[in-house]
Amino acid sequence: TLVLRGREEWGAGGKLTFTLSPDGEVVMVDSTDSPVKGKATSTGNRFTFRFDNCVYEGTMRGSALAGEARYTSGTSVGKSWSFPIDCGD
Repeated sequence: TLVLRGREEWGAGGKLTFTLSPDGEVVMVDSTDSPVKGKATSTGNRFTFRFDNCVYEGTMRGSALAGEARYTSGTSVGKSWSFPIDCGD
C-alpha cells in the first residue's frame, strides 16, 4: 500500500490523500473527509485515478506528482482543477 498526500486547488481547496493498493484500487480522501474508491492505472511516469464522477491525471517528476483533475459527470461536468502531491513526505 502506498499513501500519497497533497492538496487540490479548487473551491476552498484543501487536503488530498490517495491510498493505492497493489490490485489497482485507489481510495481518495479530500477536504470532505469521505473516502471514495476508484481505480488507478499508470504508464511510465503518467498516472490516472478514476472515480465515479471525476478523473485525476498526473505526471511523476522526481518526488512530485502533479496534474489536472476534472469532473466527468454531474452538474459540474468538464470543470477542472490542479493538484500537487509531494511524494517525498
